[in-house]
Amino acid sequence: MSGAYTVEWADHVEEPAHDVLAVVLEALVPMIFWPRVAIRRAIDEELSAVETFLLEAAVSLGWLTAEVVEEITDLPADVITAVTDGLAEFGLLTRTGTTLYPVDDEIAQTLGRETLRRHAWDTCSVLYLPHTHEAVAFGVPARGRRRRSPPPAYLASPGDRVSAPVGPDMMGIDPATLLSELLVRGRIARLPEDVIGIGPFPEDEPVPESCPVYRVEGVVRTSTPRVDLYVLTGDQRARLDLSGAETLAGHWLRLAGFLEDQGGPARAAEALGCDAGDLVVEDGRALLNARAATAVGDRLSLATSGGFHVTDRQTVISVPIDLRPADLEAAILFALDRAAANMRGAGPEQAGEILARACREHDLPEDALPLAALADRLWGLAQYDLVYMLRAPRDFAYD
Repeated sequence: MSGAYTVEWADHVEEPAHDVLAVVLEALVPMIFWPRVAIRRAIDEELSAVETFLLEAAVSLGWLTAEVVEEITDLPADVITAVTDGLAEFGLLTRTGTTLYPVDDEIAQTLGRETLRRHAWDTCSVLYLPHTHEAVAFGVPARGRRRRSPPPAYLASPGDRVSAPVGPDMMGIDPATLLSELLVRGRIARLPEDVIGIGPFPEDEPVPESCPVYRVEGVVRTSTPRVDLYVLTGDQRARLDLSGAETLAGHWLRLAGFLEDQGGPARAAEALGCDAGDLVVEDGRALLNARAATAVGDRLSLATSGGFHVTDRQTVISVPIDLRPADLEAAILFALDRAAANMRGAGPEQAGEILARACREHDLPEDALPLAALADRLWGLAQYDLVYMLRAPRDFAYD
């Protein structure tokens, strides 16, 4: 994976939902928002049987009149006039007097598509991400219907007024030129397929030298919405669906998948406090041998449900990991920590069963862990109240 990042251990990292690929604890994302962008659409409408016949007739004859059509089809003259006028508006027929002439190239394309294509102007909102050079459209017209996709969340100005340079390649460019280039490259997500152009911006203001940076949190998932974020402004949280920003999502996914990187397991071992050669990572689990389990156990409980925080200059990603023993000696250490964790809220009379259950969970004989070992481990974990509770019936029974 390219780019610098750090890995740190974090206690109590929750396992995400099954469809979540990356958990974004925090990210700083520069954004430019244009609320009313003119878009030119090529809207296809179904070609009727009558329209198809008239176009084919015009091409075959080289010309067409209402009288000839009425004689062939027996359609009323006013219907013929309405249909041929419509075809002329679409640029498929030209009129000289009462005679219609075919525009052969346009008719060939129309018959090939089996649709009539008209051009129309509309508007939508566009959110541009300068650091990944991609955009997401909001409030776009739904194809062939009088409704639109949801508008974007209201983006209040960041409370701390943080800004970031957009980069020398974009600074000063006409926004319409920038978005037109992105449209050609297919980098404006969620635009209808019938959008073929971007209109001029009425304000005629170039892309600024810098833009606001927003603090966000959220997830990247396999289902919809794919990039589901909350924009954090002060104590306000506004939901923002950036599905389609695949370059941004891809960067976060690479951080979330750091364990698959060539140096990822070594970074994980360093964060845990053990040698890389004593740890094996597979399928979301870190398998620790006895030496690794001892080293890690000196820093934290092996029963902790934790994970890693993977951090680069602008992002913190949470990566859960399941610590497991790789050999018998490690299993004993894991079982001991599991028993120590389960003692919280239990009584001293339950210690024997808690130890036996922890042994069973780790495929050990039920008597593999003596009570003295549990007490020693509780001392090591600084669980002094549990040590007292465990020893009280024997050492502090004064009656």
